[in-house]
Amino acid sequence: MLKKIVVFHLLFLANQFVFAQTTRNNYNARYELNDHIYHGAGQSYSDFQSYYNKMPKHHKPSMYMYYVSLKSLTSGTWSTTLKSNLASFRNDFVIPQIGVSMTVDGDPNQHYEDDVAIGQYDQQIDYLIEGLKELDRPVFLRIGYEFNGSAWNGYQASTYVASFKRITDKIRVANIEVATVWCFSADGDADFTSFYPGDSYVDWWAIDIFSAEGFTSTKTVAFMNSAHSASKPVMIGESTPRFVGADDDQDWDNWFKDYFNFIDNYPGIKASCYISWDWSNTPWPTWGNAIIGTNDLIRVLYTHHLRERSFFNAKSESETRKLFSSNDVIAPATPILNETEMNPAKPFLKWNTSNSVDTAHYIIYKNGSAIGTTSTNQFTDISAKAGQSFGLAVSAIDLAGNESPKSASYSFELSTTIIKNTNPNFEIDNSFWSLNTFEGAQASLSHSNKSATIRLDQSTGTNWHTQLVQATDIKAGNTYYIEIEAYASSSTTIEVVLQQNHSPYGLLINEQPTLSETLTTIKTPIVTATTDDTMNIAIFLGQVSQGIDITISSIKLYEISKSNTANNNTPIAIIPKENITVDTGELHLNGSSSFDSDGIINSYKWAQISGPNLAVTSGASTPDFMINMSKEGIYIVRLTVTDNKGAIGTDEIEIKVTGNSTDIKPVASFTATPITGTAPLQVLLDASASSTPNGGNLTYSWDLGNGNTATTVTTSTTYTQVGEFTISLTVINEDGKSDSATKIIKVIDTDTNCGYGTPILETLASINTQYTHINVLGKQGPDLSNITNFTINWSLENNGLYQFSMNTNNGNPNYWNNFLPKIRQKFNQPQPELTLTGTGIPGFDGSYWVTLDSDNFVMVSKTKNFTIYYSITATTPNCNKQQVETSKTLYRKALMYPNPSRQDFILSLNNTKEVSRIDIYDIMGQKIKTLYPLNDKNIQFGKNLLSGIYFINIVLSTKEIITLKAVKTE
Repeated sequence: MLKKIVVFHLLFLANQFVFAQTTRNNYNARYELNDHIYHGAGQSYSDFQSYYNKMPKHHKPSMYMYYVSLKSLTSGTWSTTLKSNLASFRNDFVIPQIGVSMTVDGDPNQHYEDDVAIGQYDQQIDYLIEGLKELDRPVFLRIGYEFNGSAWNGYQASTYVASFKRITDKIRVANIEVATVWCFSADGDADFTSFYPGDSYVDWWAIDIFSAEGFTSTKTVAFMNSAHSASKPVMIGESTPRFVGADDDQDWDNWFKDYFNFIDNYPGIKASCYISWDWSNTPWPTWGNAIIGTNDLIRVLYTHHLRERSFFNAKSESETRKLFSSNDVIAPATPILNETEMNPAKPFLKWNTSNSVDTAHYIIYKNGSAIGTTSTNQFTDISAKAGQSFGLAVSAIDLAGNESPKSASYSFELSTTIIKNTNPNFEIDNSFWSLNTFEGAQASLSHSNKSATIRLDQSTGTNWHTQLVQATDIKAGNTYYIEIEAYASSSTTIEVVLQQNHSPYGLLINEQPTLSETLTTIKTPIVTATTDDTMNIAIFLGQVSQGIDITISSIKLYEISKSNTANNNTPIAIIPKENITVDTGELHLNGSSSFDSDGIINSYKWAQISGPNLAVTSGASTPDFMINMSKEGIYIVRLTVTDNKGAIGTDEIEIKVTGNSTDIKPVASFTATPITGTAPLQVLLDASASSTPNGGNLTYSWDLGNGNTATTVTTSTTYTQVGEFTISLTVINEDGKSDSATKIIKVIDTDTNCGYGTPILETLASINTQYTHINVLGKQGPDLSNITNFTINWSLENNGLYQFSMNTNNGNPNYWNNFLPKIRQKFNQPQPELTLTGTGIPGFDGSYWVTLDSDNFVMVSKTKNFTIYYSITATTPNCNKQQVETSKTLYRKALMYPNPSRQDFILSLNNTKEVSRIDIYDIMGQKIKTLYPLNDKNIQFGKNLLSGIYFINIVLSTKEIITLKAVKTE
């Protein structure tokens, strides 16, 4: 406790002086910001969202990390999901930083930049450019990132340079908003000059840096100095506290302090991207938990240093673009709608293009709120629902951030039955449809005679590994069905689905029709949506034999609305301000954020409904309202909005008017980490976000709900009993005014810990077994008492899952249940796993690690405390047998020396009979060698290893794994 109090006292003192900021160098590079550093994070959407939400207001990240494999691009629609994710941050214009790979999954033998250089992947480059253009915003593109990582990328200098130039030339011809980034790895080879494409091809330099040693290594120093000599800004393309983490106080001194010192020491750093990830569930589980917010001290210090430096945080598009531009202040002309090509029954908008050569793109407004962008002169509202009424308008924004006035609004009244998806008949091309492949599947998509044809070049046998998809929105209460017209070059079964495009990937439609060599019309049963959601209309083809062609003439998703009356949603009235305290005088309120999800707002009505009767108002029937309050007291103002079908919505605000600011009460606010867990549960509490508008000090009073109290800004307590506990914080300012806040802590039973060594670092061995005994270990697991047997047939050699089924004794959900269409698996990779969706068994859906315990199959839930153990005997499994030995006992069984080493390593084993094998992995998680100890207690290895970091996994006969880190030096 004393340590925490001292830490926050130091932070308080740190805020009392102005940080001596390093003056940043300015090189006038493309999209470089003078005197600022882009604040970036990644590297998945969910983790970026979490990081974004944890950052303080006005300190949100302005750059989002994303990755693309050039070889895997099959159309220009690859960026559709990325565009949607970026748009979800509403008024914050987040800029993508995209890494483009020209190798396969980090395998140096699979690099193909030589083929890119000679034009064999020009079509994929065109797809890349098409997708980049659709993002409607600047992009930082790291082409062949970590070019010097010969151990994991395999790029060759001459062909890498040629491929970089080829991609850049095509980007420049397309004249799109892209800055090219040349990215070095601090863990790679020292040579970088032979990989340089030249100043005219490179806009930015970049460095990926993970270990604290990398901040001061000779390779890093040489690279950073060369960047300055070349007058190029530097981006930290990827960074994370590898082997350190962000979940312990000491991690600040072990990594983060050096990270910010590195930024300070090199004023040419103008962008920095941090990977806020828990690496334990990745192929690199020893890297640690790097999520900002896991540890309170790290979170507070991290955000403090962001505030004190010149980081550029997310702003609106207009504000951001103005920083890129000159003194252009002239907005583009207002777009004029082309109503002759529009129909009120179809949500399609078209307009005459702006005559401004600097137009960046167009912004689409629905009922006054921005819903999308496009670089063309037309837009289809895929979010529109059957039976809806709404208005669409458009504006133009130029490269300097100047936005034109909105066009006239065009009113739409949609039929109660509509086709939801775009380009259902493949009229001109395959636009809006994506062909996605996974896990080694290969397929191609072509277009002719108003049809799309998919050729299966490499089949895996798993349905979802090849899929033709398009995303759409669905609405609760509306009904849906899919109709397709298709044929095959040989009789085959396909799968037609309407599936969530996010976890847990639930299925609303799942049909398996058979196609013949003649055109067949297939119509799925009608289903009703129970929730609003984003779905994929998809055709799964991964189970189709290779060499078969599937030709599709149309795919239509029909949406049927409820009746107009039932379908009319209540409009939402919004007064942006919270209840406030002000002095006497004028107060302006604005209700333009109010909206109607399925119509338009026809009228606004403001009214003072309580308080002194001396207020003077204006604008009572407009979005803008003014109230002049000359007398102290409490006023309540109500906003009422009415939509085009007569439904109304209201919002209210309480305004406390005082001539004496000492009447203003403080605001109580605190965080509790964690808010749920198993007993005993330690919870850290932080009330530093509490404030007092008057200034001065606050006193704190905690009721921790378990009989304990506290009076400090931060505190902690441990809950030893199961149940819900209410934590209450009361803050009091120097005037005696108080405010309170509460949170509920939920403590659950300690449950099973049957991990069986998962996630294992090897692939899942082949297995073809029928199990007659199913054991669910843990209270949170599903009820599988009606399962009579479970059969799995997995071939590692053929990379095929041929059976995953269960039989029941009561027909629930069926007597024989084939789960192959409902499973996603990665059995052929280290850390094998599977995900089940739509099984029909309560509690069975979810993600699992998998392993074998002797001849028994084990599924360990990733998210809940239970394990499913499939056995051929009636013996109850002992879930604790792998937890008997402590980690210290295990590590005494092996010793490795010298470490680091320039030559060989010697691995000394106490008892070779306990060791099954020894696996050696490189830093990218790829297995490069397996050793078998036999009777030799001292094993010599590593002479031919390249310099770098390796992980030595000693697999014991108990299936426990001892992991050692080996460092090979030059």
